[in-house]
Amino acid sequence: MKTKPNASERDSARLNRKRRPGRFLGAVGIGLVAVVAAVAANRQEGSTDAPDPSASATKRLQTVEVIALTEVAGYDVTDIFLGRVEAARSSDLGFELGGTLDRVLVDDGHHVEVGQVIAELNTDRLAARESEMEALVDQARATAEFTETVSARMETLVQTQAVSQQDLENATERRNAAAAGLRRAEAQWEAVRVDLAKSKLRAPFSGTVARRLADEGAMLALGQPVLTLLETDQLEVRAGISGAVARNLKVGDRLPVRPRDSREVEVEWNARIERILPLRDERMQTVDVILKMDETSTISAREGDLIELAFDRRIETPGFWLPRVSLTESARGLWAVYAVVPSEKDPNHSILETRQVEVIEQRGNDVFVRGALASGDRVVASGRQRLTPGLHVAPRETAPRGELLTRQ
Repeated sequence: MKTKPNASERDSARLNRKRRPGRFLGAVGIGLVAVVAAVAANRQEGSTDAPDPSASATKRLQTVEVIALTEVAGYDVTDIFLGRVEAARSSDLGFELGGTLDRVLVDDGHHVEVGQVIAELNTDRLAARESEMEALVDQARATAEFTETVSARMETLVQTQAVSQQDLENATERRNAAAAGLRRAEAQWEAVRVDLAKSKLRAPFSGTVARRLADEGAMLALGQPVLTLLETDQLEVRAGISGAVARNLKVGDRLPVRPRDSREVEVEWNARIERILPLRDERMQTVDVILKMDETSTISAREGDLIELAFDRRIETPGFWLPRVSLTESARGLWAVYAVVPSEKDPNHSILETRQVEVIEQRGNDVFVRGALASGDRVVASGRQRLTPGLHVAPRETAPRGELLTRQ
């Protein structure tokens, strides 16, 4: 059973019916304003001049730096081999006797001459022994002289039969024994004098003391090293050379050598090949070459310095020098460059084309390549990360930098 609306509900319904047309008209008005604004804007845009499509395309072209290629018949390679400066002779010097080290007359870095006394042992005991042996020699000499006199007298007496033949033989035997005793005493005395001489350590050759290994008061065993002596007046270089290069060398050849740690390019020494060893190093597969340093060199070399020997050779193979940054990775581990060629559709425009190349040599920031290139081709010199094959570009010629230009 329906109930009739009361008076308040009827008034609310009438109010709602009056508001609905107002909302509709407001929405329509807003839409009309938007349409009018859009038409006005379109008219305003239509009044301006339309842009030239070709000019817009030109602005979008990417500018790339290109270089023109020049083919060369080959390139020079410098093979660098390492060597080491060595003294012609190196010895750890010690005494032939054991004893107490009494004096060391030189120190590290001192230059000594051949035969110079450089260290001494304590010789008190040897000096006493020498005095003893001198007395024994004097005694043996006196005995030998006495027996010689007796033997001569016996020879005279035996002729007059004053003594028997047996007495003469006994006198002769005593004379021979005394002479032998004298020689033995003299030999022992000489041995003591030799020990005294060997108590002074002398330089076996002229050179420089590299290390001092013992100080005064040390008890030395037989042959214990006291000093290390290097023959620095005669320096040699031992270098391992490849067999191919060594075959072209001979004794007497002069070669320029250079200290490895020198940053001055003009620093060079002259060395002459003294010996070429007739065997190959098993590990490095190189041939040792011994060079003698030029004595007139004004550069100071030291034992253990590393040096470089440079050998130039020519590689005869046609190709092109390119900046290393012009390379881009290609398929199957190969390399490629972007060549700038005229477009088939519009010869006035340039596009990029991929060319496969093989890297033969790398030197600093440059590479020597061969492949699908010819003299006069223009390739992108840099900025390859933003490029793709077939891209229209605006090439800008650039001259190769000095080093690359010299190689071409």
